[in-house]
Amino acid sequence: MPTARWVRIWHRRLGLTAAAFVLLLSVTGILLNHTSSLDLDNRNIETAWILDWYGIAGIDETARAFELGDLTVSWAGGWLFVGETPLIGSVGTLQGAVALDDLIVLSTPREIVLATKEGELVERFLPVAFGGEITSLGSSDGRVAARVGGKIFAANEDGSVWKLIQTSDEAISWSVGAPIPSELVPAMNAHLRGEGLPLYRIILDLHSGKFFGNLGVWIMDGAAVLLLILSISGIWIWWPRAS
Repeated sequence: MPTARWVRIWHRRLGLTAAAFVLLLSVTGILLNHTSSLDLDNRNIETAWILDWYGIAGIDETARAFELGDLTVSWAGGWLFVGETPLIGSVGTLQGAVALDDLIVLSTPREIVLATKEGELVERFLPVAFGGEITSLGSSDGRVAARVGGKIFAANEDGSVWKLIQTSDEAISWSVGAPIPSELVPAMNAHLRGEGLPLYRIILDLHSGKFFGNLGVWIMDGAAVLLLILSISGIWIWWPRAS
């Protein structure tokens, strides 16, 4: 096959491949050039799958809730919630919750959390006597109990002092986790995901390929090389005719 014909064939094939990248770069480039007039910085995207793609997670399958009568205490995305109200963040998980008069007692693996039923933090601490991680929280005869390893501890009336007790698991009514109630999901997701992502950020990441991760950057680099090859082959095809 003559060299000129071979170059023309591959020039067309590469041109079709590059068309998608040219279209993407052109559209995103035009939008980025008019960021201010289009107000892209102040337009936020809250679409769930896009936020998930960026690692801005909302409620997922690891979330759990504990029902305390008419009140629901939940954990999702590292946050504890009392009803729809965020209580504290940077929490590994929620091991249990028990109502105690006007307070609620919650346990994470490493601490006891006391809060009001209105969602105000009262205190958080790890009783010295525990000496390990809390695995369960429950109640018995009006007292809050916690399982730590193979031992069971019970709290005083206000939940501030804990002592080792001799009892069986069957004597404790352990709190049991359940899925997050659907009516709480919107407010909790709004807190976990904030205001979403600026539209400008998404368009910029599409333009650079970062939207698709490290592979996307390399693909866009490959597209740039492809355009260089098309430029060179186009000049090569045109040059004999021009001369």
